[in-house]
Amino acid sequence: MEKSKQKIKNINFNFKDSNLLQIITGYDTLSSSTTLESNLTESGTIPVVIHDKGSFCHGRSNILYQNYESPIIYLSHLEKELDKVQLETLIKEYPNIFLLHTLDLEESIYWKELYLILQMYYLSKKISEDKKIDLTMPEYNTNVIKKLYKYKGEM
Repeated sequence: MEKSKQKIKNINFNFKDSNLLQIITGYDTLSSSTTLESNLTESGTIPVVIHDKGSFCHGRSNILYQNYESPIIYLSHLEKELDKVQLETLIKEYPNIFLLHTLDLEESIYWKELYLILQMYYLSKKISEDKKIDLTMPEYNTNVIKKLYKYKGEM
């Protein structure tokens, strides 16, 4: 846990003025990207867009082009050729790219994903603190929540 916490502490960026967070993920980091997106969306901290690495090559990068300064969280467990090409290209073009990874670990992919999920919890906390939002006390539209949260009818 301490290693995951330290990786987030080393991010020298304040998310206070960010209006969009973009995550670039793959099949192997889907649980961690979903964890981060869920934490931030359900607390109302910041809108999140998740890009699949393969789809990012074929048009999904346009939203990044329109939101040049939005922070990008790039998730990785393995240093594949696509990761190298995407990171080299993105780092040259955009200022706020953060690689969160488990490249330094020898464990199986399942343990690596667990460690990356821990990083996502610490990153959620950092982003919410930078934006002065309490993750544990999100604000809701009570009229909507009363009616929909406990819905048990036909779908």
